[in-house]
Amino acid sequence: MKRTTLVKALYCYGILNLCLLLAGCGGWVTEASNIIGLLVPAIQAVVAILAAFGLSAGLATTVMDQVKKWSAEAIVDLGTIKDLIQQYKDAEASAQPGLLVEIQNMIGVVAKNLNTLLPAIHVTDPEMQAKIMAVVELVANELVALMNLIPALQGKVTDHVEVAKLMAAVKNHKEFRKEFNEAVSAFPGSDKFKI
Repeated sequence: MKRTTLVKALYCYGILNLCLLLAGCGGWVTEASNIIGLLVPAIQAVVAILAAFGLSAGLATTVMDQVKKWSAEAIVDLGTIKDLIQQYKDAEASAQPGLLVEIQNMIGVVAKNLNTLLPAIHVTDPEMQAKIMAVVELVANELVALMNLIPALQGKVTDHVEVAKLMAAVKNHKEFRKEFNEAVSAFPGSDKFKI
């Protein structure tokens, strides 16, 4: 198969997926709810990993306190986001754009707060630092990917190549769970961190 034919086929596949995602409330609403549902235990696992391994590897207690505070706020915000997604599903078409803006803003707050913490999450053992960051960055990347997909759902992104990229950046809940569990398997006693 020629490269251009393959590229066209992939673009068509991406557009078809977006159409299926946007077509009935079931598609993206269900998947977004599933992902949000996994982000809550993932955040709890991040806190547990940092408590179990970060402090003994040189993570500052003040940073741990900031992570715990962010975690508590993020879990509440994710619950609100899940409620907003359900409201979107149940809303009339005229109310849906406003709800998408609220969803995007709430995800943005959670992601921004985590991104301000990322530079502070530093432990002295480079190997442990890499393991911890791999887990934290999975959560951060999924939040950002969800937030970045909203403009496509709003119809603000119409270039099919860009839409396909935005869609590809969001892992479905099964992929996210698999990658997260693979990342936490690097820690001793990893079963208690898996989602």
